[in-house]
Amino acid sequence: MPLISIIIPVYNAETYLRQCIDSVLGQTFHNIEVICVNDGSTDGSAALLDEFAVRDARVRVLSQANAGQGAARNAGLTAAHGEFVAFLDADDLYPDSSVLADLAAAAARSGADVCGGSLEELLPNGAVNTKFTGLAAACTFEKEGHIDFRDYAYDYGFYRFIYRLDFLRRHGIVFPSYRRFQDPPFMVEALAAAGSFHAIPRATYRYRVEMRKTDWRADGMRKARDLFMGLADVAAAAVRLKLPHLAETVLFQACEQHAEVLLDEEVTHVCAGEVAGLCKAFDEKDLHHLLSRDYQGRTPLLYRRAKCCFRQHGGAVFRCCRFALDVFRHGMPYAIGRFKGHAL
Repeated sequence: MPLISIIIPVYNAETYLRQCIDSVLGQTFHNIEVICVNDGSTDGSAALLDEFAVRDARVRVLSQANAGQGAARNAGLTAAHGEFVAFLDADDLYPDSSVLADLAAAAARSGADVCGGSLEELLPNGAVNTKFTGLAAACTFEKEGHIDFRDYAYDYGFYRFIYRLDFLRRHGIVFPSYRRFQDPPFMVEALAAAGSFHAIPRATYRYRVEMRKTDWRADGMRKARDLFMGLADVAAAAVRLKLPHLAETVLFQACEQHAEVLLDEEVTHVCAGEVAGLCKAFDEKDLHHLLSRDYQGRTPLLYRRAKCCFRQHGGAVFRCCRFALDVFRHGMPYAIGRFKGHAL
């Protein structure tokens, strides 16, 4: 039986898929199985997966009609045989060849059901960011040891951890079938059920910061609906678990990181039921009161509205200003990648 099952959902990931899987098969820790779930890809991803499966017997390929990353990861969980499971997105990779060996060793000496490390970001200009500030500082750990989830109370970066498979199955923990924001509800439920987790300071995941701009209106606004439901799930969990810091974190994510979609009147009108559910999770009577609520790092609502209006009605000027700012902050390769339709 493999010690670790690595589950990789794959949807039209041909550009980065080889680098992703090579980073897994190149690990010094060999007692693994790699479960790649082809989620209805229409590019060359399926052929690449078949190539890897022929080349290395540890690679298993599952196929399904496109259902989203959450459903693909759940299919991998059902098929997994490892003592632990890890999750890797098809455009991301492991930072070096000893990640799984270090995670396995930490899990063995700690006996924890959940064990994880720090996050790295791979920027479009090739630079690697390891410094996070504000709420995102929780993406890294300064020292090794057990951390109580009540003290941690954070919901981002589930893929930095390995999870004991029978622990997940005993508690019935799976991913909600959302097209967006399905990861934080899973992470919160898993870490809350575990009570605590074992942390190591080394980087265990490299996230590629180069995501295509989300079309919130596509497919009957399915992604917007799922975003609102995912945010509501975490907010409700924060109330249930009596974790005010987590509630503030998800409020920041909703009103700052996703301000553009929450301030889009067409989207929120069509998704009125899901928006009402989100407001209810925060015990607010409507979206205006939710957006006006106090939290750490709050941007004035007037400024958020002005920024979204400028983005919608002066798109070309906005993109040029953002391009110049990105060149100044991060360099030309990063700025060009973002200007061509990628967003952070």
